Amino acid sequence: MTLLSSSARPVPRLAIVLALFAAACGEKATTTGSTAGGTVVFAIPGEAEHLMPPVIQTIAAKQIVDQIYAPLAEVGAGGGTLGDVGFVPRAAARWTWSSDSGAIDFHMRPGARFHDGHGVSAADAKFSYELYADPAVASPHLSAFPKIDSMTVPDSMTLRVYFGERTPERFFKLATNLMILPKHLLEQVARDGLGASAPAQSPIGSGPYRFVKWERGVSLELAADTTNVEGRPTLDRVIWRPATDPNAATRSVVAGEADFTENLRPEGMAMVTPGLPVRTVEYAAPMVGYLLFNTRSTANRQQPHPVLGDPAVRRALAGAIDRSAVVRNALDSLAVLAHGPLPRTSWAYDTTVALPAFDVAGAQAALDAAGWKLAAGDSVRSRNGQRLRVSLLVPSVSATRRQMATVVSAQLKTVGVDVVVEALEPSVLLPRLGTGKFDAFIHVWQSDASPSTMVQAWGGRDLERSQNYGWYVNTAVDSLLGLATAAPTLAAARPLYTSAANLIAADAPAVFLWEPRSFALSHTRIKFVSLRADAWWSGIRSWTIPAGERLPRDEIGR
Repeated sequence: MTLLSSSARPVPRLAIVLALFAAACGEKATTTGSTAGGTVVFAIPGEAEHLMPPVIQTIAAKQIVDQIYAPLAEVGAGGGTLGDVGFVPRAAARWTWSSDSGAIDFHMRPGARFHDGHGVSAADAKFSYELYADPAVASPHLSAFPKIDSMTVPDSMTLRVYFGERTPERFFKLATNLMILPKHLLEQVARDGLGASAPAQSPIGSGPYRFVKWERGVSLELAADTTNVEGRPTLDRVIWRPATDPNAATRSVVAGEADFTENLRPEGMAMVTPGLPVRTVEYAAPMVGYLLFNTRSTANRQQPHPVLGDPAVRRALAGAIDRSAVVRNALDSLAVLAHGPLPRTSWAYDTTVALPAFDVAGAQAALDAAGWKLAAGDSVRSRNGQRLRVSLLVPSVSATRRQMATVVSAQLKTVGVDVVVEALEPSVLLPRLGTGKFDAFIHVWQSDASPSTMVQAWGGRDLERSQNYGWYVNTAVDSLLGLATAAPTLAAARPLYTSAANLIAADAPAVFLWEPRSFALSHTRIKFVSLRADAWWSGIRSWTIPAGERLPRDEIGR
């Protein structure tokens, strides 16, 4: 599953604790009377749009739904995605394959219950998949699932899945993406209105934490499910407080109003002074930031964009952008240049992907050749009476992306492009992206543990239900990604992913700019081993606060 970041995801560096995949993030909490207790307040830029897993689009929402709901299984400590070895059982206690490996039985965990006391069954799991797959739901995450021929329920606690493909990652794609939802509460909810439904605002799941209350713009509170069949989570409460931007979130942690924020920026790092009861934690996050071009007309998505539908124009714009200057201006040394659509945390990452070179003269010549000319005395190119104007969207909550947009606008102006920057609230921005009502957007893409998520961002076979917001299509890319996801080994898959990345880079549906070096800021009383690269929040159930270090707010609710 891949999601849209509501914040900039930049990051700083000082003395830090390096964290890669968590050693204990996916493990069952073993809680004793002396370790249980405490409250962690998260200060996060932006706010969840709602809490209905099939239709969420932001990381802010994902952090929370992963505490409320349980998938069939989770990625284990090693982060592997091939086969079914190393995964941590969650809603499914175990699984068995058919003799030909074409089907799998998930045996649901005995005694598991939703937070309203209703038992979790195989019927809930089957119903949950049907929600994700229903065209009326229009889940943006369906393309992350493997092909499924059918599902049956041989008995109340067994979900049988017949796969339509025998790819090495089919277990990973199904088990980690399928959040188990309560059929008894959702079967009467209109499929085309899930995100606006009552259960999306006050959800009931079977995960480690249950929903308590949500005051929009102020806070959202979850409490430990003390009767959870896997064992109660260690913390009593977890609270999310939205912040206007990463620096505001950092200020709240430094001031002692919050305990943890995931997204330190350079200005935030300067706030971390000696003597404060906080620590910085660097973790490897699978994210790539890029300038995304809409290849389709904003008026009719079946038609090419009048400017950006032309690959030659996109390549020219890419060549006019000094990526190093953009990243250095906004993040200094706190990010690295991107090398294509995959982050450096991916096993398919390849620094040899050939990105368009910075070449202003070449960009000007290419625009001339495409018919976009500069008239005498004019600073903006035009063609057949149309001026070369591009609207560039950025999230208003992201100071980093606003700053990058300013630099990009100035650089493109030098080759005769008029860039109009629009900073929009996420509630306005997301619908514009989903309906193609934009020219360009500075995007931060967060992948999961598998490079197959390239299909969601760049695949052209299911545009209506993917997160390919620019509607980029290259059938050769689709073929290569199909072969890569079906490859039996990493060695066989890696060159296929690289070939697909090179084709994408040559088509320039985006200008790949940066990969953030991600830093969190945590109160020192909070103890955790490390932060998992693809989901730092995955181990919250096992975080602890020693009894002797607790603050007054840690005792609330006990």
